[in-house]
Amino acid sequence: MAKLIYSAIGSLDGYIEDAQGNFDWAAPDDELHAFVNDLEWPIGTYLYGRGGCTRRWCSGRPRLPAPINPR
Repeated sequence: MAKLIYSAIGSLDGYIEDAQGNFDWAAPDDELHAFVNDLEWPIGTYLYGRGGCTRRWCSGRPRLPAPINPR
């Protein structure tokens, strides 16, 4: 059975956004970016929730058409 590794960025008080709703306080420098890349390189599958996936890949892209047969 494979391992499930949970990783998240948050401040010590448990927040992920600042008071204005920005996330720029957590922008990594080059050293941290390289460390995280090396750490996550062997991971085979990533699981994202809808919110994280939408913000990460769908911002700036055209919206998908509505499904023909929504449930």
